Amino acid sequence: MDINQNNIFGNNNISFGKTQREVDEAFKSHLLGSISKNEKFKIFAALGDGEAIIFAESIKQFLISKGYEVDGVNQEITSPPAIGQFIYPASEDGYRIIRIGHQ
Repeated sequence: MDINQNNIFGNNNISFGKTQREVDEAFKSHLLGSISKNEKFKIFAALGDGEAIIFAESIKQFLISKGYEVDGVNQEITSPPAIGQFIYPASEDGYRIIRIGHQ
């Protein structure tokens, strides 16, 4: 717990902007409840958004650890810009798309 930058209490960290999204237990549970065991995925993250790419890589590693086939992480530009995270139905090639946009 940080109180201020004078190190009165805490480790003197100051956070600017939004924090990194994480694949926590609640996210894992929600994700696994939204997909079937035999599905395969392509993961896309917002081009140049380091936070989105790190989050997408974390999702990829989690899915691989559960035995899923995963292609990506690929970067893309969407119009309008994607905000948040989305899972789409399978496309013609049989892959479901996971899109990680900006926060």
